[in-house]
Amino acid sequence: MTFNINDNVKVRLTERGHEIMKARYDELVGDNLSFRRRYPYVKKQEDANGWSSFHLWDLMYIFGKDVISGSNPPFKMDILIDDKDLHEEGE
Repeated sequence: MTFNINDNVKVRLTERGHEIMKARYDELVGDNLSFRRRYPYVKKQEDANGWSSFHLWDLMYIFGKDVISGSNPPFKMDILIDDKDLHEEGE
């Protein structure tokens, strides 16, 4: 089976994960107050069970350097992958 990194996965963000997301917003926006007023930070949406959806490449980009052995992980270690996104090799 193969999985395309453009497809979605779901993770349960920890408090640290939410802090990393906020820090990323702050880094991208900087001191641009007009942008902050127009596009305020919004906490990543979670479903009723606490899962947040990401393209796999975006999850790796945002949290890659923070997912290391012995660290305080940004999300629980279980990842949901929808069956519809799993393909036979060569599809």
